[in-house]
Amino acid sequence: LSQDIRHIKGSWSPRAFYSLSQWTQTLAWHLIPIIAFLASAAFVFYRDKVQKDPAGLRFRRAFSTANKKIKKGLEPSGSIPIAGLLADAFLGYMADKLNISASTMTLPTAQQALKTNFPKLQNKTLEQVKTIWEELNMLQFAPSEARSSDYKGMAHQVQHLLQILEKELR
Repeated sequence: LSQDIRHIKGSWSPRAFYSLSQWTQTLAWHLIPIIAFLASAAFVFYRDKVQKDPAGLRFRRAFSTANKKIKKGLEPSGSIPIAGLLADAFLGYMADKLNISASTMTLPTAQQALKTNFPKLQNKTLEQVKTIWEELNMLQFAPSEARSSDYKGMAHQVQHLLQILEKELR
């Protein structure tokens, strides 16, 4: 009778542990393709979700796009008017963050959209937006009064304001 029970219970010998270890190693190798498949499916799902939301994509890429334009304007090429690039960078950033067309956006519409879409935005920041907007218009449409140091100073002011806006518009 005791021999029959021992046969049913089985024995845990080192040999049995070794076969269990082999089984878990084999299972791990079989899980790698499954994990890779699930990761690729999750990536495809995320990419499709991001591509279906162009406004969100514009919102997320606004800061990097504006910084690239400002850096391009600071290059000493001279062929591209820096005032136009600065204005384009700033207005493009505002348009992307507010989901408004840059060609139809005016200062009052931008201020109103900032107030309604981002109620926690500080009044000081709104005043800075107004000041930079007006100074960029002066540099862009009345360039005879500006010096090259004015353009570089304005570029740094625009970059600083964009950094502030990026922190506050999250």
